[in-house]
Amino acid sequence: MKKSLKQLVITMCLSLIFTTAFAIPVANAEQNANISDDQINSEVEQIQDTLDPLLKLIDQMPEEVAEQGINSGVKWLNQNKGDEFRDYKFVADGENLKTIEIKEPGQITTMGVWSCISSAGKALVINALPWAKILKVKKAAKLMGGLNSMTKTIITAYKHQRNLGLSKTSSIKKAVTLSTRALPGETQKAVLEFFSLGDVVDNCF
Repeated sequence: MKKSLKQLVITMCLSLIFTTAFAIPVANAEQNANISDDQINSEVEQIQDTLDPLLKLIDQMPEEVAEQGINSGVKWLNQNKGDEFRDYKFVADGENLKTIEIKEPGQITTMGVWSCISSAGKALVINALPWAKILKVKKAAKLMGGLNSMTKTIITAYKHQRNLGLSKTSSIKKAVTLSTRALPGETQKAVLEFFSLGDVVDNCF
């Protein structure tokens, strides 16, 4: 009797393992049925268009300028923002970095929460980013071999997660988490908050 019970338990366990092993790929395959490579590549292009201008500008800021505080950083950003941000001005809101849109000479309008605005074919996404987080992101990029390397790693991870069937929001969050797993916990949080990728994905494409 004991032997029969043991065999039954083993059979049930093997059946569960077999079912689970094959169910996950099938489920992912079903989720992926409507996700083409062209669609994923289009999403990647949109993410880069949305984030690259601001990321590159932050990355170019000398560390000594950033370390002096937000007022020093804002001054540098406005002096070096170039044509992509010619219609926008960086401002300090306490210890948070924000942007304001210059509508007409002498008239400015604060951007709404997580607005996406076109600027020379690019898009800027920013709303009250803590300066301390920006400093951590600059250091994270340096530890990961530079901004281009960090962005490439995150984008590659994003494409992989999308191919596994995850949603855009889940994929980008997972991509950031996996890409920064070797960094300190607070730095990982700073990168995720800086990108605020879930909001970007939901509101910008």
